[in-house]
Amino acid sequence: MYPLISGILFLNFFIGLWLAWRSGKKSAQGGQGYFALLMFLAGFFSLTYGLEIITTSIPLKIFWLKLENISIVTMPALWFMFSFVYTQQARWFSRRHVVLIFIIPTITLILLASPFSYLHYASLGYDVNMGPVSLRGGVWYWVQMMQNYFLLTLGSFVILRTVVRSPGIYRRQSAMLLLGILIPIFVNLYYLFGKYLFPQTYIPVDFTPVAFMFTGVLYSFGVFRLKFLDLAPIAREIIFEKIPEMVLVLDVENRVVDINHVGQDWLNVKHSQITGQPISALLKELPELLGNYGDAMNINETIKINAASPLDLELVITPLTDPQGEFAGRVILARDVTSRNQADRLINQRNEMINLQSAALNAAVNAVVITDLGGKCIWVNRAFTEISGYSFDEASGKNLSFLKSGAQDKSFYEKLWNTILSGQVWQGEIVNRHKHGHLIVEEMTIAPVYNEKKEMTNYIAIKQDITKRKRMEKELQDANLRLQTQMQEIISLQDQLREQAIRDPLTGLYNRRILEEALEREAAQAKRNDSNFCIAMIDVDNFKALNDRHGHPAGDMVLKSLAAILIHNIRQGDVSCRYGGDEFAVLLSNATIEGAMKRAHQWRRAFQMLQKSFNGQTLQVTLSIGIASYPQHGPDGQKVLEAADKALYESKAGGKNRVTIYDEELDKN
Repeated sequence: MYPLISGILFLNFFIGLWLAWRSGKKSAQGGQGYFALLMFLAGFFSLTYGLEIITTSIPLKIFWLKLENISIVTMPALWFMFSFVYTQQARWFSRRHVVLIFIIPTITLILLASPFSYLHYASLGYDVNMGPVSLRGGVWYWVQMMQNYFLLTLGSFVILRTVVRSPGIYRRQSAMLLLGILIPIFVNLYYLFGKYLFPQTYIPVDFTPVAFMFTGVLYSFGVFRLKFLDLAPIAREIIFEKIPEMVLVLDVENRVVDINHVGQDWLNVKHSQITGQPISALLKELPELLGNYGDAMNINETIKINAASPLDLELVITPLTDPQGEFAGRVILARDVTSRNQADRLINQRNEMINLQSAALNAAVNAVVITDLGGKCIWVNRAFTEISGYSFDEASGKNLSFLKSGAQDKSFYEKLWNTILSGQVWQGEIVNRHKHGHLIVEEMTIAPVYNEKKEMTNYIAIKQDITKRKRMEKELQDANLRLQTQMQEIISLQDQLREQAIRDPLTGLYNRRILEEALEREAAQAKRNDSNFCIAMIDVDNFKALNDRHGHPAGDMVLKSLAAILIHNIRQGDVSCRYGGDEFAVLLSNATIEGAMKRAHQWRRAFQMLQKSFNGQTLQVTLSIGIASYPQHGPDGQKVLEAADKALYESKAGGKNRVTIYDEELDKN
């Protein structure tokens, strides 16, 4: 038996997934999102319950039992929310109410996952063979069950109340709703109490998930496919009762099926008195309406009723059909538009008067605005619309403060009002905001208007749009400022490029190209003046080992330290550069070999004595230097440079941390 029951539950799981998928594909209106989730959880309940029944492992049975509760504790809450959303009464509960609804389910799931699960399940009985776990509920189990039944009952009541309050021609549909609501409740009650009421026929299996799925299939077919509640006023109090016009529903024999509160008040009748009566009894006081439109099927027009007080009615008559497309009756909607039409006539008279007053000023090039003493607009001409974008109707009756752009502060407007309130004329420039959002600059004159008694009654403002002129002035200023800024940027960029072209980025010394240019100039000058110059080639001893041991940041620090010594210990005419890697070169202008030797030793000793610390370690680093002189060691700058490089090699080969002068014997070795 149990394999068959499990198979039904597993099939139920796939049906639930299908229903959830079908409902989820539709829009979220009508609670279909909640319905889809409800069907998914019903399927999940079937899956976990089926696994509980079919497994023979006690720990697994307990695991699936506890996992079932995800569906058990959340499905009633989802049903409750679905019922309110579907009937469009979700306004009765807020997000705070939703949180309250899920407090008890949340506590239940936490208890089941904790050592205190005995508060929910007081005892559990196991069968080593297939079958569900027999259980006895604890204190919290009945708390959860009471909430479940409360939410199921209340949600069901909301839907049933909506259907019951529908017109009689729709009430036959309540049987499907009632069946779908009661099936899961009765099945679950049978599971809980059937062993006491029907001990001979009781089956200890909870078929609640199957019942929920049956309800899902029933509702899915009836609500989401047949849409059997579409004609019924699902949110009757919103759609039907609160509509601000008379709504009258008639059956095929012209008997009154329903009438809303507005119609009852208007015709001075009660719903219970008129329901089922012919329309002639209801409209006996309106013979014109009954005689001309009593049998009309499709009307949408405004009519006049010659009653004690003449009425203008906006009348709409629409036929009703049942789900099979058969004629089922009519809906009559009527709205009293007498006051609105009278108001329209008064407005037309007022507009004619304003048009006469505006004719003389409408041709003016400048904008003209007339306001009351509070700044509320009474009249504007066409030029005002062209400047501001606001038509007469949009500006009329509004305080002109709606044009404010925020460009002027509070004190600006205080001075303006102090001037015109004192009866003086105000002149100046003001920045307002166009209807489309951009700013407009106006040159404005505001003057008071007096009546025959010399009482101030209005203000008149004459405005000229000077936005283009101000923009041209601003653009000219901005262009001049941009030109100055660009010139500064160009000069700065040229300086940066010049420095980047001649400087080594790490040490700040000249690069190799500058040395070559300086060497060429120095050789030419020495040849003309029959003078000397020297080149010192410098190399950091064991630099590769230092990099390998301490990393490139340590090597960079050493190179910067050497560069600082060279910068501060050479003459103005000398040129120091980073020749490459850890190799440096110094061109000593108009220097003897002895003077170059002396300065090289100064650099070497200063570098050796310099405390170089990196990451808490003292770095011991020395220099090897080779020196060559022109013209003694070469006929041109390049030969002297090569000679200095050979002398440097000799310094490193001879033990490092020394200065060596080029000797022609080096070329023979």
